[in-house]
Amino acid sequence: EAGGAWVPLDPCEAAYDEPLLYSAGWGKNMTYVVALGDGALTDVTARYTADYNATLRDRPLSEAQVASALRWVAHTKGAPRLQPAPWR
Repeated sequence: EAGGAWVPLDPCEAAYDEPLLYSAGWGKNMTYVVALGDGALTDVTARYTADYNATLRDRPLSEAQVASALRWVAHTKGAPRLQPAPWR
């Protein structure tokens, strides 16, 4: 996290802060992208998909179910909190 925002790094592609590299650049359909850092889990999918509304339609789980699953993982794996994505 740099300046309050997650910064994606891909050393294989020599890419820094290119969140749409896979979605727009490679045409990959991402269903879920989760960041782990500073003791928190964050659903950061919106930043990594070119069409977030289409991603939500294609997800097998609702946003509430995803948030619940992340809370469960955070609780069972010792992450103290679940952070909301700042760009939503």
